[in-house]
Amino acid sequence: MDISKIKPTAKFTRTVNGEEFTLDVEFRGMDMMDGENRTTDKRTEYVRDTVFRAVTGWDLTDGSRPVPCNAENRAKWLPPFLMSVSKENPDVAVMVDLFTFVNDPANFLGN
Repeated sequence: MDISKIKPTAKFTRTVNGEEFTLDVEFRGMDMMDGENRTTDKRTEYVRDTVFRAVTGWDLTDGSRPVPCNAENRAKWLPPFLMSVSKENPDVAVMVDLFTFVNDPANFLGN
């Protein structure tokens, strides 16, 4: 087994508009220095890109058909979800909540 290919993963589940969504996500490990000298627009782009790269799977369906988790579908389906607020953390957008989650190693211990 090539341990360099092992990636810590976890489930991120939130309830938005009464529906529960579960995303499979990878640990990203934030480079704090990378974000310090960014403008607000660049930081927003950095957060969005980090979140999009972290999502590796989901339980999303269109009608009764499963929606594949690929770059095209992430661009189409994630933005409305990420800009919503969840029942679990109503003080921030799901994107901020997910960004914090994928950068916290404690969420991936034992996975």
